[in-house]
Amino acid sequence: VEKGIPAYLEDYWTWDLVPEFKDFVFNSPYAKIASELMSAKKINLVM
Repeated sequence: VEKGIPAYLEDYWTWDLVPEFKDFVFNSPYAKIASELMSAKKINLVM
């Protein structure tokens, strides 16, 4: 890693900019699957 250059990349709030990602967030079954695995009534996806 070069000095002064971060060793990570963060894309915050990309779901609203990339149509395929937005479709995944709102239409995939993974929120339901996650809530069932965690026995949760609500899932918050923070991006």
